[in-house]
Amino acid sequence: MQKLAILSSKKNNGKLAINSFIKNDHYILTIADNGCGMDEATCSRIFEPYYTTKADGTGLGLTTVYKIVKEFRGEITVNSELDEGTVFTVQIPVPQKETMLLEE
Repeated sequence: MQKLAILSSKKNNGKLAINSFIKNDHYILTIADNGCGMDEATCSRIFEPYYTTKADGTGLGLTTVYKIVKEFRGEITVNSELDEGTVFTVQIPVPQKETMLLEE
């Protein structure tokens, strides 16, 4: 099992942790922070095109990530709690037998 962890400090002792490992023929990547978190309504919409909570956001970043993960037959999930932080988990099967290109 291979692990990579990176911690970075920001204002208010913010932390970002990135871990990766292989389990049951899946490459698993977790990205966690201890930021402000998101409520359930926001979490349920973050992969929708053009949905954003930022004044200068386009709403395309996580939509693009979702599309790429799905093209590799993977899954992406988010768990978040307000005032606690957020964890994104990406699981991609390995080895890849073929990629699945999604229709535009």
